[in-house]
Amino acid sequence: MDIELLGWIALVFGLLSMIVSHSFAIWVSVVFTVFSASAGIILTGFGGAPIIVPYVFMLFGFLICISRFGMAFFVSNLFETKVGIQLVSFSLFSLITALVLPRIFQDEVQVYWPVRGNIQGAALVVLLPLAPREGNVTQSIYVIGTLFSFGIMFNMLMRSNGARYFLNAMLSLATANILSAIIDIATYATDTADTISFIRNSSYAFIAEDQIGIFKRVIGFFSEAAAFGAFNMQLFPFLLSLFSSGVRRELTAPLTFATLILLFLSTSTTAYVSFMVYMFVGGAPMILDLIRRKFQATIVIGFTVLVVFVVATQYISTIGALSDVGDLFDNVLFYKSYTASSMERGNWNLQAWQCFIETFGLGVGLGSTRASSFPLVLLSNVGLIGTVLFGAFIHTLMRSPIASTIDPLTRAVGQASRQAILGGLIAATISGAVMDLGLLFYFCAAGAARAVTAGGKTAY
Repeated sequence: MDIELLGWIALVFGLLSMIVSHSFAIWVSVVFTVFSASAGIILTGFGGAPIIVPYVFMLFGFLICISRFGMAFFVSNLFETKVGIQLVSFSLFSLITALVLPRIFQDEVQVYWPVRGNIQGAALVVLLPLAPREGNVTQSIYVIGTLFSFGIMFNMLMRSNGARYFLNAMLSLATANILSAIIDIATYATDTADTISFIRNSSYAFIAEDQIGIFKRVIGFFSEAAAFGAFNMQLFPFLLSLFSSGVRRELTAPLTFATLILLFLSTSTTAYVSFMVYMFVGGAPMILDLIRRKFQATIVIGFTVLVVFVVATQYISTIGALSDVGDLFDNVLFYKSYTASSMERGNWNLQAWQCFIETFGLGVGLGSTRASSFPLVLLSNVGLIGTVLFGAFIHTLMRSPIASTIDPLTRAVGQASRQAILGGLIAATISGAVMDLGLLFYFCAAGAARAVTAGGKTAY
């Protein structure tokens, strides 16, 4: 086992969080998700499998919950709430499928599975007979990790001022995310990408030099543009909702605009399509409501955005790059379906559906196969039962009435968390390849769960 530099940093912050208040633990837990592709610990005995930085810190989050709140409080908050029971049920069922189904259907169906070791260090996804593999173990670990991470964050948010601390952490994360993009662009432009190799240190293949025309594909600290775009598709709806609710507009307005720019700079099909779908189903109604309530302020903001757009368009036209912008959208949106990558992912989805059919709706087990759409990942891995359990969890988070006893800030943070969940699910539906939706998704799920749970006290 090798502890990386970021791993030592996470350990130091973890020790500090044991001393400082739980507000610090909330802040570090959320902000560290910007390092979701960075290894904190490398398990040399398991083929160099990484434990990413946020999970290294969450061990201390669990210890904080147990030492300060008690094990009984931690467990009761999970099992005495509907959303907690649903996530526990889904997690336990997923673990059972990982153990049982690959053995029941072994060699009976074909699955797509990544084989590491090609010349670029990336995984080559090939069609193989179903068998128990390390993916069943790693994905099971992620399911356990996300369950505990949800429980830890939910417990801390149930404490006094939890929503305010979570809001501060999310605003800090948005700022850190912008800084990561600036560092990515700067190191690319100056040919100094090696200076952040301690961040890009996991076994993932980091595609940091990729371009579309004259545009560098911005990835921040993530491994590829699609992952960076999907991450921003959770941050952008969260910030937009806060701005719409009137929460700290002096911060949420510029952060929302900057995050929107990052979505564009990612040049990711996932980001572009997710943004358009989200604006249709979630963002547009929110903006229309804002226009109705704050007409004058919205006109000023809209005029400012229009001026920026006109100036930017004029500048791009002046330097002769307008055709490059057109080529960018052609490549990302219109010609993407004709690429080898898109056709390959289409084959993943077809085979995932075939796995669902050939196992009579039971699935092939958690972590047994890949797809390129989260609904098909669910159906092919954990079958119809697992999909229904996860759907019930999401339905409770998104459709349950917000508790009448909570204060306005907790309500606003809960609504913003719901928007982040929606954005994350849209992005995962377009290109999600595995069951793990990331810690940020489950932290926002905890924020939404707090809003629909009576009790606790939050000052603001």
